[in-house]
Amino acid sequence: MSESNFAHEYLTNRVIRTRNQQCYYFNEEGIYTAIDTNKIDETKFSGFSKNPEGTVFALGLDQKELGITKNHILLKRIVCMLKLGDSIEKFYHYLKTVTLDDFKSKGVELFIVGNGPITFLRNDGNNNKNTFDYVIVELFIKHTWEEGTKEDFAKKHSKELIKRAAKQLQKSHRLDKYNLNINSLKIKSVIITKDDRLIFDFELKK
Repeated sequence: MSESNFAHEYLTNRVIRTRNQQCYYFNEEGIYTAIDTNKIDETKFSGFSKNPEGTVFALGLDQKELGITKNHILLKRIVCMLKLGDSIEKFYHYLKTVTLDDFKSKGVELFIVGNGPITFLRNDGNNNKNTFDYVIVELFIKHTWEEGTKEDFAKKHSKELIKRAAKQLQKSHRLDKYNLNINSLKIKSVIITKDDRLIFDFELKK
């Protein structure tokens, strides 16, 4: 009996993810499916709880029942890889083959949830509206982060984050107005704020 068959009964109709008022689970045919949270029937589905307001939460997976041993963060990420229509067999393929290293290149993109404003500024005394002295690029980041503190992650991946901010600035074509490109700038500082923003200060190279 394969591992996926062994876990089929455990996974069937077990909520393994909730998102956007949807509960995700494997149906009786072993196919990844979604259902509205307000249609969850406690007599049919398992693996979830409801708070007093009626919000549904997935309780997580028991690795012993799955017959695997995985980092809990990696297990959550593998669940997030699943798409509607995927099979239990595909889920087990991910469990056997996907490692945390596979997510390292995607870590920055997972950390960043949106692009913020780009602001061109002049130093005091520079009254020439056709010039600027520095550019502030903002990126919005996740409110909660499971891989340590957000500050530690930002420090560890500072080079990738700076490249991401520079790419955003370049894509905006705002530098074209000044007949400059991204190579005309250098990073001065990076700040992470309490309201989940990364603020990059780029200044003109001397």
